[in-house]
Amino acid sequence: MEKSYVEFCGESLEKYGDRIAYTYVNAKNTLRHMSFRLLLKNISIFRKYIKEQKLMLIFVNNNIESIVGYLSGIIEKTKVIMIRGNLHKEPCNKIVTDFKPDYLWMKTNALSLEGYSSKFAWNEYSLYEREEKSDILINEDIALLLPTSGTTGASKFVKLTYENIENNTRDIIDALMVSKESVTITSLPIYYTYGLSLINTYLVQGARVILTTLSYFQSEFWELFRREKVSSVSGVPFFY
Repeated sequence: MEKSYVEFCGESLEKYGDRIAYTYVNAKNTLRHMSFRLLLKNISIFRKYIKEQKLMLIFVNNNIESIVGYLSGIIEKTKVIMIRGNLHKEPCNKIVTDFKPDYLWMKTNALSLEGYSSKFAWNEYSLYEREEKSDILINEDIALLLPTSGTTGASKFVKLTYENIENNTRDIIDALMVSKESVTITSLPIYYTYGLSLINTYLVQGARVILTTLSYFQSEFWELFRREKVSSVSGVPFFY
């Protein structure tokens, strides 16, 4: 890719306008659609509350709030750490203590943490900002920290650079032949490397992603799959 992933994100959000970027179930259990235009609007609002080179911890679920938080961080060049949203309180507190993130993006009042104050709320999530300013310097090439496979709470993460994301996105577009007509569904958590790769790839191509927390062992997953005319589903070996 001649352009960076950040540039491609911005271009895709503007280029694809009213095309549907995400289909998801809201808090009232209603199926909703979000266009690229509306996605851009929500990201623009979110970015007003975060700063470049700061660190943001996202408590991730396969939902629209996690997507908006992640993309806002990447585009703003706020460093992002992703952990699963239902991680137990003790390991969550340890990660916060170890990394001292400047921002937390998580379900409102999901944790009671000292030293953070609420700055912004959207849907079921709130952005909390660390009251004590951090003087930690982070390599400007680093974009993202993802938990290692099998992590059970220990603070073990893999560093990904912007270049890593760009190269991975390019390779998956070529391998899976993703086009703007493609439709996929989140069969993997988006804090997994492969699950997040599909988010990156489909965004750049102007394609649609069905966000769901349903397991592929549930009949409702396959009902949603058929109803929304999903064109491909991805998984790791045990999935098959």
